[in-house]
Amino acid sequence: MGGVARVIEIDKRRRSARVEFNKQEWIVKLNRLAPAEAPEPPRKKPVQPVINAAPTYHEIDLHGARVEDALEMAEKAIDQAVVGHLDKVKLIHGHGTGAVRKAIREMLARNPHVESYRFGSPMEGGLACTIAELKRP
Repeated sequence: MGGVARVIEIDKRRRSARVEFNKQEWIVKLNRLAPAEAPEPPRKKPVQPVINAAPTYHEIDLHGARVEDALEMAEKAIDQAVVGHLDKVKLIHGHGTGAVRKAIREMLARNPHVESYRFGSPMEGGLACTIAELKRP
């Protein structure tokens, strides 16, 4: 047949082999088969480095937290982001009564590490979260 086939089974009694060739199975006499050269191992593609793969923001979920607890968690998240040289912090406060949102935004206005803050875009969570942009060192 002039090609390379894969041997599936050898029947020594009948001196034949069942082989797969071009996605079909064939019964071939053993004297018609010859060993094939080993296929070349697949070449690995060089790994492309990912540029700027590190996270650029920290996210914290404050759902269900009381105002005092939410403020403490938010301040800690901002401190961690500053230490980690991140650009921003996403504070997810939900809609609720608005008490946590209001307290968070007042705290952000006073925080020395915060450059600015805004509500999230519709893709970020909208009015249910606040994005704090941090000052660069």
